[in-house]
Amino acid sequence: MEKEKVDYDSIFALNRNNFAQKYLPVYQQFFTPRFIIQFRTLLPFNVPLHRGAFSILNENKTAHTFCFHNVKVEKPVDVSPDLKVKTVHVFVSKVEMALVSENVLEANDDEKISNHFDELLRGLNIFLLGYVIFTKDEDVCTVSKEMLIPVSLFRFVELPDWENSKAGLFIVHPNFPYPKEALEEETAKRILDYVHIVNRTKNPFVLSEELALLARRSLKNGLYREAVLYAQSNVENFLRTLLSQFLIRDGYDQASAASCLEEKTFKRMVQSEFHCRLDGKWNLEDENTEIGKWWRKTYELRNRIAHGGYFPSHEELILLSMLLNNSANMLFH
Repeated sequence: MEKEKVDYDSIFALNRNNFAQKYLPVYQQFFTPRFIIQFRTLLPFNVPLHRGAFSILNENKTAHTFCFHNVKVEKPVDVSPDLKVKTVHVFVSKVEMALVSENVLEANDDEKISNHFDELLRGLNIFLLGYVIFTKDEDVCTVSKEMLIPVSLFRFVELPDWENSKAGLFIVHPNFPYPKEALEEETAKRILDYVHIVNRTKNPFVLSEELALLARRSLKNGLYREAVLYAQSNVENFLRTLLSQFLIRDGYDQASAASCLEEKTFKRMVQSEFHCRLDGKWNLEDENTEIGKWWRKTYELRNRIAHGGYFPSHEELILLSMLLNNSANMLFH
């Protein structure tokens, strides 16, 4: 049985039926389109621009074109007296992203397709940033791959041959949702025991552990700047709390220990207070040590983000993930 052919022109807003009249005149003011690659994805919020297409024209004879569509989804709300979960309809936005180019585009392997998706995502974020600043819409923000649905439909067209366009599914990220297994009763009891510890503030390192988890969650969800800020705060809070516990052990009360910490800059504290208590290397300038790697790759990176709005690179995020997983090594180097 012959496989039924998919009509992609009924799926994508930019298609062979409207390209010549609606889109081509805009592009031809700057370049002659020869290639198109399109992606569809779902945003986690609603951008109320569901009429028309929006194009960013670039100097390298390419354009990024975005079409937004409202999508109605159901969300559960409070349980009614009959114990049935009620739902309400909310709107999110489906966005179609198209890279249109006079230069040669290739889509013959996953890496090339991924590079095109990344380029369009950068263009989308420029568009979203302009939209947010102009409208002051607090529900909309720039996005990363991990904030989108895991799979995207794409189509590649070498103009004018719409008939033989290439289409398929592109894996945007590997974070597919899955059901969690119910925890064993014994594990649930141990969790409750730890909840009582947290409630009674018996463990002074709870906040630093929470910050570490927030950093990992932000990294997983594509909130890259937040991940760096949380990761740096995690280590700083851990080291300050650790020194506070050392001071209390040495005879200080809580107030005196807190006052002592306030009098020291963080850098001075790290370099002067831990070697005498834990031995090891605590030179922040030495990148051959765990503390030196953290200082350069997390603390200084945090300052660039907080003070200059820097956006971390992919390589810096990979290193951040490694540092998060090995942060305990700082105490045992």
